Amino acid sequence: MTVRAFGLAVIMFACTGLLYAQESFLQLRVTDLDDRPIKGVRLIPVIPPKMPSEPTDPDGRTKLKVARYQVGKPISLELFDAPKGVILFPPIAPVPPSRCKAIMTAPPDPADIILVPRSQIEILQSSRGITKIVSALLENTLKRSFRKGVVGESRLTSLVELAALLDLEPSKIDKAIRDLSRNTTQTYEKGLLALYEQDYSAATKELSAASQGEKTGTNGKPHFRVLNVSYFPASSELAVGNGKSSRLSEHSTDVELDAAFFLGQAFYEQGKYRDAADTYEKLALRRPDDVIILNLLCGIYKRMGQYSKALNTVDRSLNLSKKIKDSEGEARAWMNRGSILFELNEVPLARICFRRSLEISRAAHDKESELLALRVIGGFTPAIDLDEFKIDVSYLSQALELSKQLNDKAAEGSTLLLLGYVHLDVEKYTEAGEFFQQSIDLQSKIFGSSHLNVADGLKALAALYTKQKKYSEAEKAFERALQIQESALGPAHPDVVATIEKLGSLYKEQGEYSKAELRYKKALTIREGSNQEKIELVLTLRALAEVYSNEEKYSEAEVLLKRALNIIESTLGQDHVILIPILQTYESLLRKTNRDAEAMRIKARIDSIRG
Repeated sequence: MTVRAFGLAVIMFACTGLLYAQESFLQLRVTDLDDRPIKGVRLIPVIPPKMPSEPTDPDGRTKLKVARYQVGKPISLELFDAPKGVILFPPIAPVPPSRCKAIMTAPPDPADIILVPRSQIEILQSSRGITKIVSALLENTLKRSFRKGVVGESRLTSLVELAALLDLEPSKIDKAIRDLSRNTTQTYEKGLLALYEQDYSAATKELSAASQGEKTGTNGKPHFRVLNVSYFPASSELAVGNGKSSRLSEHSTDVELDAAFFLGQAFYEQGKYRDAADTYEKLALRRPDDVIILNLLCGIYKRMGQYSKALNTVDRSLNLSKKIKDSEGEARAWMNRGSILFELNEVPLARICFRRSLEISRAAHDKESELLALRVIGGFTPAIDLDEFKIDVSYLSQALELSKQLNDKAAEGSTLLLLGYVHLDVEKYTEAGEFFQQSIDLQSKIFGSSHLNVADGLKALAALYTKQKKYSEAEKAFERALQIQESALGPAHPDVVATIEKLGSLYKEQGEYSKAELRYKKALTIREGSNQEKIELVLTLRALAEVYSNEEKYSEAEVLLKRALNIIESTLGQDHVILIPILQTYESLLRKTNRDAEAMRIKARIDSIRG
């Protein structure tokens, strides 16, 4: 292939790595989009010892020695002396676009990691290329959502990043995706593209069919879900290198598993956490060593309030990450453990886990994981005094600087938000307001005034106004945030319901109980009608019961409290700590209705649970 032809063609290399355990060599193959071998390409490991491969032969093959290699271990590779303007595809923001990460498997089958020349619009004329782009965008969106703890990232965030790395206009990428969506007849592609467009009904239908084995096809080439990861063994025999498989026979299985992954994402983005958990639990049985799936399951369990399951899943993820020496996975597992402990009010232990995550990330020079750890340590464990406040500000200032270095505007905006909350905690209202407004201005400039990140900033401003007793301004900010969320997520999403309840809380604080009652009733109706998680339902029941009690509607309040107690007792037991706030509300109700003897029994039960 001539240099000119190389530069003009829409070249997508596939660097395929396999472990030969006896020699610790990765077998690599480099091809173009049409699976034609490319000669003369060299690759090099990111971590020492950095020994580049020999140039690929006429069949596109070469091999690379990797020290102390283990099957399933993630290996990051870079192009070595690559032709100008050629990058790995899909690039993983914010790492250099010349880099890819592969989880290497045992022989005999190679696995695909793709490269493209930058600024080549022809890639958008390939359905395979577009499908790869969409899968990368969707997974990056999901990973971002879990980092924030809410579905707070739209497709636009990931699209802007990927477009910058490919040196293509976001609008052209978006148009190519939507054009393919209208024209494709492949079940898997239809489901994937519907998910990109947030048409959840179509996405669920098509991805369900694809995950159950319906023929999908992707121009004769398998599609692999994980960002720049080529192949997961379909059996334990393959994992130890004793099995034989055919690329053709594996194709349908690969697509089924990928479809199941994105089906789980479709459920998650709708707030259907039980369905998402069911999907990922089944997928984890077929991909037991997939750290990404374990981390997703952990996050879903945490959102459902199933902390025991979440901790068990974290342990599996942590042990697997250590076994395969996956520092990114290990750092994420410690982060997840800390977030669960924080939810359980084990703040000192949570801080230890967060700092362990930071240590691992820094040792591995993983800037993205380091950024996450800095933000969590500084922003999610509240300061109890001014000394801790200064420490938190220090961590968040480092995070802000690192987000700028990585050119991660979304992280920069959310870090500004966290800085505002830290200042709000110590009643530095002027500074808090400045940080909140900076975040809103930045996110609006990048993503538009109707982006979910802007809604986060508006809710932060509303919290500040509430603290300052500027109730009119707080109400306006909450209402605008709610409008954005309902437009982006739909009226029944858990995050929308949470904002409705914040409005109810605002009215309750002002003594406007009739308005608060309407908000909480609306929230309760949505939760009951959309099969949302029982823990969230219980919190809504308690909040509405408190409003009823303030309105002297004592019988209505007692019915709700008994219902809330029954839900917790039947699911989590008679002595779970989450019972305490419900029992406290019940005790107060009993005293208001002159039932002191019953109130004393409730008080004794609270003391017993506390130990």
